[in-house]
Order: sequence, then structure tokens, then C-alpha cells
Amino acid sequence: VATAMAIQSDGKILLAGYTDYGFDNNFALVRFNSDGTLDTSFDGDGKRVEVYDSSVDQAYALAVQADGKILLAGSTAYYDQQTNDPPYSHLRRYNTDGSLDSVFGTNGVVSYYGHQAGSEAYTLAVQPDGKILLAGYGDNGSNREMLVLRYLSTGAADTGFGSSGQVTSYVSYDGARTLALQPDDKILIGGDISA
Repeated sequence: VATAMAIQSDGKILLAGYTDYGFDNNFALVRFNSDGTLDTSFDGDGKRVEVYDSSVDQAYALAVQADGKILLAGSTAYYDQQTNDPPYSHLRRYNTDGSLDSVFGTNGVVSYYGHQAGSEAYTLAVQPDGKILLAGYGDNGSNREMLVLRYLSTGAADTGFGSSGQVTSYVSYDGARTLALQPDDKILIGGDISA
């Protein structure tokens, strides 16, 4: 399932989403040349799929940084025979060759566990200063609320943003689906609520 697309400055095309491996969904990222052929310089065959045992991973948002590195955001959840864990927001950064960027977060991955009953990231943006915004929802077990997270370019939470790098807003049953940056760096969030 393709959920996001971006065009690099060199005209190459990135397509992201998730693919089905049996009972599991897994993050998927594909790069095409401008003529539509697979770019085999990207992870050896043009495709990068993150496969985990007993997991469900879905990518919903994609962005390319000014330096060409690729950000992929969504959610993941690990399951075993004893538990049924909720999803949590997940952010990955790839180098231009398709390898995970090991200096970002923990071996290229940043995960957010701040809501007891789970969270998912649906949209992503990179600020002009390189800081990274994710938006989606967080569920505290009683309420589902809009959630905005901001990270430094290293993958560390930006503790100068909201409360320890996060901002939440609750009306009834909320989720952020899209975001945009204004020229004055203010952040616009769009989503859904249930009255």
C-alpha cells in the first residue's frame, strides 16, 4: 500500500508505505529513476523493506531533508502470544543509498512511547532549521488526542517545544492528519474530531 510520495532534487521519485508479509505489515520504501525504472543504486535493488518477526509496521509520511537524507514516519507494534501491545509512533532516517542513518536516534530509528494506549504518526515536515515535526494522535487510555512531536536533527526530542518535545490537544476524539509550516515558522495542524 502506497501512502506517501516525494521527489528528490535530482528528479528521482520516492514512494513509501507498507507491504504485507504474511500476517504482518512492514515499512516499505522504493526509489525510481525519473523515467520510472527502479533505481538499483538504492539499497541494491531500488527497494527497502523493514521486516521484523511478529510485528505490524505502517509508514504514512515521507520527507526529504535538504542534505538528501530520507525521513519515514508511521507506527509500529510488536505482538507475541502473551500481549497485544498498542501501536507507537515511529520515525526512521535513511541515507541517500537506502541504508539506515546510524547517527540518527538509535541506529537510525526514533520511537515515541509517551501515551499508555499508543500513538501513530500520520504526517511529517522538516523545518528550515532542520528540526523535524511529526503529528498524529496519542491515546492515554481514556482519550485520544492530537499529538505533535518535534525532534532535533539528531533524532533527540526538542525539549524546548511544548512539554519535553510534545504538544497535545484534546476536544473529543482527535487525530492530526496533516501539517504545514507558515513563513513565520508557526505550525498549522489539520485533522479530525468527534463531537
